[in-house]
Amino acid sequence: MKSHVMSQLAALEAESIHIFREVAAEMERPCLLFSGGKDSIVVEDLVRRSGIAYDAHFNMTSVDPPELLRFIRDHYPDVGWDRPPMSMFQLIVHTGMLPTRAARFCCHYLKERHGHDRTVVTGVRAQESNTRRCTAAAI
Repeated sequence: MKSHVMSQLAALEAESIHIFREVAAEMERPCLLFSGGKDSIVVEDLVRRSGIAYDAHFNMTSVDPPELLRFIRDHYPDVGWDRPPMSMFQLIVHTGMLPTRAARFCCHYLKERHGHDRTVVTGVRAQESNTRRCTAAAI
């Protein structure tokens, strides 16, 4: 059983690397949005192993835990760090609202600032939400 699961995982990794290489021929240097979370770590590893040229960006939110910042600094020194024009607290004052599950304006403003004119690579799991399930299925 264990070897079957491992061979399935190896096949998925190989397929992902193949897709990155195949698609890279048709795109400019992609922008990897890196959060330091498990999805970003896996995607960064796959993109790196594919051998394609890319650059990775960590969009600071101003409320990131110090442990996360230390982890990225220590283990992913090639990831660029980008500060938002406004901190989370300034954004809350500016909009007059707190972020909620229904009003996630902060993610758009703080975390989705790069790659608007480029191909963006990011880790998305279908299990995270119905919207992400549809987006992942479209890819």
